[in-house]
Amino acid sequence: MQDKTINKYIKYILFGSILLGITYMFFSGRITRERLKAKGVYKLGIISDIRNGKNGALHTCSYIYHGESFTTKFTAAGLGLQKGNLIFINFLPSDPKVRNPLYETKVPPCLTLESSPEEGWKKLPLDTCK
Repeated sequence: MQDKTINKYIKYILFGSILLGITYMFFSGRITRERLKAKGVYKLGIISDIRNGKNGALHTCSYIYHGESFTTKFTAAGLGLQKGNLIFINFLPSDPKVRNPLYETKVPPCLTLESSPEEGWKKLPLDTCK
């Protein structure tokens, strides 16, 4: 009888821990997105590697901020991204490792890595190539 009670409490503790973990992941992701929206800047990154996997292609993208190189990885399927393509990266200037690759946002063809300001853009640049 006592074993059943202990097993019951273990299940409750396990379920509560899983629920707490999921809640934490949800809110920490939301907080990060809000911080990026409020204080983030945009720079161009270049796709340096693509590896095919079960859940789509794993893309590695590099970007430079104040002379330091950073990388980010993301999976994307069906977007036709290729090695050498440019994408926008939204990141925090105070911590460039906190980032969000905007691989679904098209980069205007007249923008280059060299034309990307050192401090980044406060807002995504408009397509002024036309």
